[in-house]
Amino acid sequence: MGLPGVRMPVASTILHFIYPKRFPIVDYRTVETLQHFDCLNKSRSRYFFRDTIAGYRVFQRVMLNIARQRQKWSLRQIDRALFAYHKEELKPKRRA
Repeated sequence: MGLPGVRMPVASTILHFIYPKRFPIVDYRTVETLQHFDCLNKSRSRYFFRDTIAGYRVFQRVMLNIARQRQKWSLRQIDRALFAYHKEELKPKRRA
């Protein structure tokens, strides 16, 4: 995070691909999906989880707990599922 242009989302992505079982990728869409399902505190801004080390650690614990409960799924698979749910169910639908 000390490098110019490297904030928590980029740092977590780099760490995830080096240590795929320890570091989930943080993104506002995955945070909002976890908040939707009451896995993360809704009273906290998504930016707390996405942009602070303390928030990332909470996010990381939740994601690692999900991975422990669903041992067939990697952190990347969980991340992609949360991302897809956000895109399909939480993102406002555009009218044609």
